[in-house]
Amino acid sequence: MLGIFDQLVEEQINAAMQRGEFNELPGAGKPLPTEEVILVPEEMRIAYKILKNAGMIPPELATRQAVYDVEQALSAATGDSDRRKLVKKLHYLTMQLDESGQRGTNLMIQESYYNKILTRLTGT
Repeated sequence: MLGIFDQLVEEQINAAMQRGEFNELPGAGKPLPTEEVILVPEEMRIAYKILKNAGMIPPELATRQAVYDVEQALSAATGDSDRRKLVKKLHYLTMQLDESGQRGTNLMIQESYYNKILTRLTGT
């Protein structure tokens, strides 16, 4: 059962469809590209798909996945010793991304911010 807002939206969409407002959109009648393909340049998509089908991922993507995994483990860690080890591992992975030029905005951007997080997590 749809809520009132959902019903209003559905009515607006159906009215626009009947007026033909969606007929001339780019890519009409074609499946939407998956999010991962959108980010890959068109000339590299086939190579990307072959590597993906073979279970291979670019090294920087593997490092980003490792960062995510460590961040998740860090949020669940309870002991100071475990947290210190995870923070060191996170710092190492961050340095790897820095060296490759692939550092993301969700990672520690400034050394002072990193030190504040380290102090808070480890209590040192």
